[in-house]
Amino acid sequence: MKRTLAVALTLLVSLPLFAQKRAFTLEDVYRVKGVGDLTATEDGSRIAFTVTTRDLAHAKSSKKIWIANADGGEMRAVTNGDADGSPSFSRDGKSLAFVRDNNVYILSLAGGEARKLTDFSTGVSDPIWAPNGKWIAFSSDVYPECGADDACNKRISERWQNGKLHAHMADNTLLFRHWTSWRDGQVTHTFLVNVDDGKIRDLTPGTVDFPPFQLGGPLQ
Repeated sequence: MKRTLAVALTLLVSLPLFAQKRAFTLEDVYRVKGVGDLTATEDGSRIAFTVTTRDLAHAKSSKKIWIANADGGEMRAVTNGDADGSPSFSRDGKSLAFVRDNNVYILSLAGGEARKLTDFSTGVSDPIWAPNGKWIAFSSDVYPECGADDACNKRISERWQNGKLHAHMADNTLLFRHWTSWRDGQVTHTFLVNVDDGKIRDLTPGTVDFPPFQLGGPLQ
């Protein structure tokens, strides 16, 4: 269902391109807008998604969050960052949590600027609202001895980056490196952040990844 809706949205936001009858070029590929990160309100009346645009001449891309009614009406961008993603509606549909600069932001859909909720040096992924609207869950790769203690995570990270010894050690063979990033002792934990005061709690302390790694797919 999500894939079908993504294709439909991609065609909808790219209609001006297909209005011209001519050969498809490389420049046209970069003009096609990419749609992803689809999510819906609890009652299914509205959807949120990301739209990625690309600038071939300057080798840049921009990803913003859009919302629309479930029937495709009233489609509009609601964020103005260059790399906004992972939108998640609050259960009452009045607010949107999303990731910008590797941290959680909250946007009131009644208007106004987005509010930065977390300042977590290890970054966050896949924010999800709690049913009561008071907490948001997210995942992050942290050092198990630190958990939610960000000063501790920063200290160990700087030791890895600035130490005289530039080597990597892995005590297991599964995903000791993600693409070009080495794990270097980090594990994935699930956290809760208080929407009102930004206090963060580690729900899965220890040396085990939770949630376990999955290629694509959100925390939920």
